[in-house]
Amino acid sequence: MARQTKKRASRRRRQQQAPGWVWMMYGLAIGLAVALAVYLNDRRSLNAPVGPRDSVKAPAAQGEEIEAQPEDTVGHYDFYDKLRTLEVPTYEEVVLPEREAVDKSTPGMDQGPPGKFVLQAGSFKNFTDADRRKAQLALIGIEAKIQKVSIDADTFHRVRIGPVYDARSAKEMQRRLSEAKIDALVIRMSE
Repeated sequence: MARQTKKRASRRRRQQQAPGWVWMMYGLAIGLAVALAVYLNDRRSLNAPVGPRDSVKAPAAQGEEIEAQPEDTVGHYDFYDKLRTLEVPTYEEVVLPEREAVDKSTPGMDQGPPGKFVLQAGSFKNFTDADRRKAQLALIGIEAKIQKVSIDADTFHRVRIGPVYDARSAKEMQRRLSEAKIDALVIRMSE
């Protein structure tokens, strides 16, 4: 009877492989060689003399004359010559006369055009940003509302103050907001 032998695990000979860093160096060398070739090629094309281009011009209509432009103006800028001769006027400080103080209790005083005004203190894509602006306004004592508006499939959250029923009050509110470094837009509402 034949002897049974265990199958031995075949040992594959491991071929000598280069480590990963060697392959990285080969790639780096090839990349640098390509970059150098491109750089030198571009540099040669920049230094190549540029001759006059033959351009096709449309024929001139009868009675029109074509002005010939001199060929030697290429590379010459007259900006620097004009800059030297340019004179910039300077203005002395203008002192404006002081405005006379108007007594606010004067009956004929202009209260601005009557109407309904709203101040918009911001328009935000995120509700959290709009809510943050509303909180800033609450800290300075101004009540605001957030209005949700859809424009071209985008949703915006407008922070609005008001309504205010005269232009002077709206401008005063806008001044208070600008002191708090908040830009506001005064909008006249249609009746």
